Amino acid sequence: MRWAVVFASRVWSVAVERNGLTLDTRFIPADRNAPRPRSCVYLLLRGTWRIHEREEITAPSAFVVSEEELEGARGRRPYTFSAGGEPFQAIEIHVATTDVRASRKNLSLDERAFAAAREVIASIGRDDAALERSFAALLRELARSGVVGEELADLARRPSPRPVARIWSAVRPMVERLYLSPTLQELEVPSGFSTRQIDRYVGKFVEGFGLVGTRWRSSLLHLRIKLAVLLLSADGASITDVARMVGYGSSDAMARSFRDAGLPSPGAVHQALREAD
Repeated sequence: MRWAVVFASRVWSVAVERNGLTLDTRFIPADRNAPRPRSCVYLLLRGTWRIHEREEITAPSAFVVSEEELEGARGRRPYTFSAGGEPFQAIEIHVATTDVRASRKNLSLDERAFAAAREVIASIGRDDAALERSFAALLRELARSGVVGEELADLARRPSPRPVARIWSAVRPMVERLYLSPTLQELEVPSGFSTRQIDRYVGKFVEGFGLVGTRWRSSLLHLRIKLAVLLLSADGASITDVARMVGYGSSDAMARSFRDAGLPSPGAVHQALREAD
């Protein structure tokens, strides 16, 4: 799996390419918060996106979904979906619903727009400047296509507010390396902020970008479970190895986390995902 995350003014995005892994939201806890007025422009470049018992979307395709449809709200999901392929390539662009200009959920994009999206995928693993340039170019293409407003594309090219930029520069290497158990104290040196400042800025960061959870710990817990479920979809996945990769101290600790989230055991999730294939 290769992935990269970009945060800019009023927008954040994740680009991913993976093989042998399927994201299945039947086994991912729904957000417990109230629905938020945010949407996701979803660009599916390779693979499929299947709403269970309803429809299957094949690449290349582009559509808009609400954050509630992606992550749920108040502990429930409007529907569940699975996303996978060999390979699977997709870009999620998360924005305020008011920044989406398209009137239809299914989008018609031309080759220029899809080429810009493929360049973002190709930029994963390059230096940060190349990734940010390719993402800015993609936003310009989406503005040209009438999907998002010109203002959003312009804002995304401007530097982020200083606290946001410094917090994200400290967090991003950890997240992209799948180190999902950092403490606030571990961010003091790379961010240059005190623990108290970090706690305050991270709270604003989570709220401002509409991330799942309300604070640092709850957001990381959700991401850790989500990645654990994704990795458990691999053929021959080891429960112990998955637990270690996503930051649990042991397989027992991961099992307790799954139980607390109302999920079946990691072994049962792994078996169900393999049977679904």
